Amino acid sequence: MKEKYYLHGQIFVKSWYDCIGYSLLEIETDKKGLEKIEKEPLQDFLNYGTKEVIYVYFEVYKSIYKEVKKNNITYCGYLTSNESIKTIEAGEPPNVDIDFDNIDIVKIEY
Repeated sequence: MKEKYYLHGQIFVKSWYDCIGYSLLEIETDKKGLEKIEKEPLQDFLNYGTKEVIYVYFEVYKSIYKEVKKNNITYCGYLTSNESIKTIEAGEPPNVDIDFDNIDIVKIEY
């Protein structure tokens, strides 16, 4: 069975000048990638070259590939859960006021 995982969340980083940066992320990965992220969640997923990643928060969604045959026609695609299967959180959330409504989501494959 083919499986994918989608992690929706946010990342906060500290620059070399001690400024706080942040981004909304959607990470697409497989089971092995999910295990790596769970093991070491404070990663610079965006390759910004930051001083440190100080906080991450992700809701994890599972997607399964399905094939259905009906009337000699095959339908196939990924079905994604509408509720998260787990949460990944690490680090200390910074005390900053951010309006995430005006921030674009960065999509990456891991």
